[in-house]
Amino acid sequence: MKVLKSKLFEILDTQFKDVPLTDDVVIKIKSILENLYFTGIDADTAALKVFKAYLYRLRNSAKECRKRGGTQFSLFLKSLSCAYYTWKVALCPHGMEKQMERQKVEAKKVCDAKLKEQKNSYLSVIKEKEKEKKQLEEKFHNYIATVKETPGSTGKDKKRKPFSDLANSSQSKRRKVEKDFCKDALSSLDDFGLKPVSVIVTRGGKQEIINIYEKENNTLPEGSENTRTPDQNNTSQEDVDELNMLVYVLDVFNVSREAYGNISMLYQTLPRRHIIQKYISKLNSKFKITDTPDGLGVQQSFKDQLTNVLKSMTTVENGDVITVKVSGDGTNVGKRLHFVNMTFAVINEKKCISAQGNYPLCILCCKENYEGLSKGLADIRKEVSDLQGSTLNVDGREFEIKIVLGGTTSFFWWPLAYQELWPSFSVCTVNAANLTSVT
Repeated sequence: MKVLKSKLFEILDTQFKDVPLTDDVVIKIKSILENLYFTGIDADTAALKVFKAYLYRLRNSAKECRKRGGTQFSLFLKSLSCAYYTWKVALCPHGMEKQMERQKVEAKKVCDAKLKEQKNSYLSVIKEKEKEKKQLEEKFHNYIATVKETPGSTGKDKKRKPFSDLANSSQSKRRKVEKDFCKDALSSLDDFGLKPVSVIVTRGGKQEIINIYEKENNTLPEGSENTRTPDQNNTSQEDVDELNMLVYVLDVFNVSREAYGNISMLYQTLPRRHIIQKYISKLNSKFKITDTPDGLGVQQSFKDQLTNVLKSMTTVENGDVITVKVSGDGTNVGKRLHFVNMTFAVINEKKCISAQGNYPLCILCCKENYEGLSKGLADIRKEVSDLQGSTLNVDGREFEIKIVLGGTTSFFWWPLAYQELWPSFSVCTVNAANLTSVT
C-alpha cells in the first residue's frame, strides 16, 4: 500500500502531535487511512511495528528540522509532498463495502420473494382464464351440436352450393345468415358480461372477419373491418388524415388498384378499394384542370387561382392594388423531352419570394420557343390580358390588378405573339449584372 508522506505527516502532526506513539495510536492512524482510501488493511503485529517505527522516525525528523530553524522545516515539508511511503500489507474489502454487499444480498432476497409471489398470482389468473375459455368453448360446441341435430338442417346443408360458386348477392345473403348464426351461438357470453365484436373464420384457405355487433353511429367496432367512407358526416379529422396518408403512399410507390384490392382482402382493417377510389375522385373534383389548346399540356384558370389566393390573404384591404408576377421557365427532362412550367406570385404576399408563394398555372410539353408558347399559352394569355388593369371582386372586396412579367428572356416570346398586348405589361428580366425593369 502506498501512502503520500505529506498526508501521513499531516495526520500525525495535527491529530496526534503531543501524543506518545503507542500501539493504540498506530491502530487509530491505520483506521484513518482505511476510511481515507476506502479500503481495508490486513496488518499483523510485525507490520504494525514496522509502521510504528517509521512514524517515530518521521516525527523525530520534523522535530530536528524545527530546531534548526530557517527554511529547514519548509524544505522538509516540500520533500514529503512528492514522496510515498510503501507499507507492505495485504488489502481487504472495507467495512462499508461489506455492509453494502450484505444490503444487496438482502434486497435481492426481497425482490426474488416478490417476483415469485407475483408470478404465482399471474399463473393463477391465467389458469382461471383458461378454465373460463374451456367452459365457453364447451358451451359453444354443445350449441353447434344441438343445431346440427335439428330436423331438416342436415339435408339443407347438403343442398348448399360452395361459397365461391355463389353470385355476389347470394354471398352477401350467406354472410347475413352466418352473422345471425354466430350471434345466436355466442349469446351465452352475456352471462359472463362479455359482448363479442367479431368472429374470424377460415373460408377457402383465407381468413375473414364476421362483424357481429356495430356501434350506435353505424361504424364497426375498433379492430374490425373498416367500411368508413370519406363523405360520411361523422367522419373525424383523424380518419381523413389516415385516408390522405394512405392515398399519398399509394401514389408515391405507384401501387395499382388491383394490388391494393388484393392486399385489402388479406388485411380486413384496411379501407376497401372502392372507398379509396371514391375519396380520390372527391379530391380530384376540387381541382379544375383542363388541357391546353395544343393538347400538349395541362392548365388551370388564372382568374380562379388568383381568386383563391386573394381569399386567403387577410392583410390586403378593399381598394388595394394587387401586383401579380407571371413567370415561367423551360427545362430538359431528357435528350428529346422538354417541359415549360408557368407560375404566378402575388407580390403583396410575404411568401412571394419562396417556393410556397409561387402557384402553378400551366405545364407544357414543348420547347421554349415562339411556336410552342404561342399555341399552348393562348388561353392563359387571353386571361392575363383581360385581368390587366381590371378590378377583381373577392368576397365583397374589390382589388385593382396589375400584372408584371418575370422569368428568363427566352420566355418572353409568349407575349410577343400578340404585339398589341406588349405595351400594357411591365417586364422584369434578371441577368448576371443587375436587375432592370422595362416598360
